[in-house]
Amino acid sequence: MKKIIACWTALALTPVAVIAEKVTVTSQYPSPLGVYKNLRVTANSYLAINSGSGVGIGTTLPTSGSKLDLYDANSATYGLKITMSGSGEHYGIYSSVSGGGGNQWAFYGADGDIYVNDGVRIGAETGDSSDNLKLYVSRSCLGTCAGEGYAVWASMSGYETNWAFYGLGNAYVKDSVSIGTTNTGAKLVVRQDEADDILKIKDADTTVFMVEDGGNVGIGTTNPAYNLHLYDESSEQYAFFINRKGPSSGGPKTFNGGYVVTDPQSGADSAIAFTASARGAVTAKGILADSDEGTNGYGVYATADNATNGYGVYAEAAGDSSSDKSFGVYGWGKGADYNHGVYAMASGSGDSNYAFYAEAAGASNNYGLYVKSGVVKIGGCSNDNWVDGGDYIYCQDIAEVYRAGEPMEPGDVVVLRGAENQLWKSRQPYEEGLAGVYSTAPGIILGPDEKEEPGITLGLGHKMKKGDFPLALAGRVLVKITNDGGPVVPGDRLTSSSKPGFAMKAIRSGQVLGMALSPFSGKEGQIQMMVNPQWWDGGEVAKLSETVSRLRDDNESLKLRLDKLEKKLAQK
Repeated sequence: MKKIIACWTALALTPVAVIAEKVTVTSQYPSPLGVYKNLRVTANSYLAINSGSGVGIGTTLPTSGSKLDLYDANSATYGLKITMSGSGEHYGIYSSVSGGGGNQWAFYGADGDIYVNDGVRIGAETGDSSDNLKLYVSRSCLGTCAGEGYAVWASMSGYETNWAFYGLGNAYVKDSVSIGTTNTGAKLVVRQDEADDILKIKDADTTVFMVEDGGNVGIGTTNPAYNLHLYDESSEQYAFFINRKGPSSGGPKTFNGGYVVTDPQSGADSAIAFTASARGAVTAKGILADSDEGTNGYGVYATADNATNGYGVYAEAAGDSSSDKSFGVYGWGKGADYNHGVYAMASGSGDSNYAFYAEAAGASNNYGLYVKSGVVKIGGCSNDNWVDGGDYIYCQDIAEVYRAGEPMEPGDVVVLRGAENQLWKSRQPYEEGLAGVYSTAPGIILGPDEKEEPGITLGLGHKMKKGDFPLALAGRVLVKITNDGGPVVPGDRLTSSSKPGFAMKAIRSGQVLGMALSPFSGKEGQIQMMVNPQWWDGGEVAKLSETVSRLRDDNESLKLRLDKLEKKLAQK
């Protein structure tokens, strides 16, 4: 029989009043087990057990096999709420599972979400709380760990969109990340075995950087056609910009913004370190280089060697009606000790070495070299031979190759003496056989080179055999000068002097070298002279000087005769 007991609970053990609640207890009487089987309180909240010793809270039918079955039909409340306080260690839920076969789950959620307000630690009781980590995963082992270890392992398939990892926030990886491979050889390894692109980085829907299948890298383009393909549609920006600035002191001696080396296989037709093509603008510049600070400022400095044809700079400009100007090479030098718009130097043992090579064809006016203003210097002629007045030589004479009979140097006055085609330094005034001057920097050289090949050479590129030298025959040349004939003014005739290899002012008729082009009032030095070896009749001044000299000689002779006559008269 059932026995209904109605009671009103009032705790008298404490002076604090407690709200009374009606409790209905249903039991077996007499109870075979000596315990209540079903406890129901107000609002029909249940605490019950079943025949399998399972306890149900919120249900009279706890799930078979469950030790504790929590049921809540009201979604606005907690299915389970644990609040803990005080000292010592606290475990809201502590579970230990061991033994048995099959899967062993300390915690298993078949459906629904898990919400953790603070942090979750997996594999460790403590984590790095200073970083406010929401999830801390630690995996470690002592001795040898069998198998592979994954702190997080995810495999997704069978859905419209499959994300093995999807994060709306930030991700931090301290060690290595491998995508498409388990072999980590760097901090980031990406491997793809299919036909997809390797890497894409986007700004919104615009791809700004990509590595396509095959390895080509594109910046500003989704279709890179080269190993590195830069593309920029904006006319206000640079497709490629390098800005290097070293320390104020103690920095490297050489700054390379970029260094390109071409090493073609044997038999390659061309080896081009850098190629630039500019088109479609009012002014199209393949390469624009501006160097404005330093002892030597080079807009473009290039050397080429070890090739059949070595080009320091090779430029080809092909404009059309839409281009106002097309420059193969455009140079502008400023602000340094030496200002070179374009500087070219070619050397080496190749078959052909061109410091400058120009070929023009296919237009109304074809210029291999066109200079609008300034001085053209061919063959690297010296500008270090300074003379009075601050002038210097720019390859302005015509010279011919001759054999030297003795050691000589540029500026020496030479004469033809002795063996055929051998020239020697002059050694006396108005010397017969004056031939010319050892040229300092000839513009044109006539005669054979060191290989005995005859011809004409422009500038100092002519290589002569040992003992040969260029003899200035005509034009402007530097000559050694002494003041044996007195001060020199432009227009004076110059002849040989008593000092070997030196010229002086001619004051009488005789063999002369040419005409002085600059003044000289010192003891010894160099001046510019217009070469013109010839016999000079002395001119009006020289004739008058000769007449005076002759009268002086005649006067001396007359004085001697008078002295002799006076002595004879005195004896008588």
